[in-house]
Amino acid sequence: MRIYQVPSSQGSFGSNVGCEKAPSKICPGAEVVPVVDGNIDETNKALEEWDGGFFVGGDHSITYPLFKSFAEKHDNPCLVIFDAHADCSDDFMPPTHEDFNKVLINRGSLKPENLFIIGLRKIYDHEREFMKEKGVKFLEMAGLGSHEELIKDIKEFVGDKDLYLSIDIDVLDKKLAPGTGYIEDGDGMELDFLLEVVNGIKNLVKKGDLVEINPDKDSERKTIESGKKILSTLLQ
Repeated sequence: MRIYQVPSSQGSFGSNVGCEKAPSKICPGAEVVPVVDGNIDETNKALEEWDGGFFVGGDHSITYPLFKSFAEKHDNPCLVIFDAHADCSDDFMPPTHEDFNKVLINRGSLKPENLFIIGLRKIYDHEREFMKEKGVKFLEMAGLGSHEELIKDIKEFVGDKDLYLSIDIDVLDKKLAPGTGYIEDGDGMELDFLLEVVNGIKNLVKKGDLVEINPDKDSERKTIESGKKILSTLLQ
């Protein structure tokens, strides 16, 4: 799978400035997707032109244009996300890294039953209500079983659908990923667990992204190293 850099933090609206530096740290030498500084609408239009591959951001709003273009090319696309947050906060354009899932659903790019969010640690009440009402599949961190069970669950969910995989680094425990925009307390996912799951489903992935790593908040490079291991596992 080809790797691309997306050096943009525009969708974080100031809350994770610095994550645009992550791609050059994680995958130096990978082709860089042109970003229009100061214009998220034009950046999103540019991202919609890129087909296939795995994209290293950058903030999580990049999933919106990348999945939107993926959905236009496949009959039954699905989105599996590892994330501590539901990202279903609001519905406006252009979507931020807190809203893109809700926008994808409400604008018709994603069937709600084709979204599976894994590893949640913080869900706002209105997000929980939205997901339950729409039939979004989600697993909170406290409810996860073994990695074998989760791999089986994901494979059953994907079935014959076309899989886009998105990994927000904040799904990991904060000791493994301190360099990100929104750090959540409570037990996060262990890196070895995530790597086992990624290894078990990587052959299903047709397009995807890794997002929200911020080198400016990662003084010991723990988050960057975690990101490198995720990418390496995906490519093995």
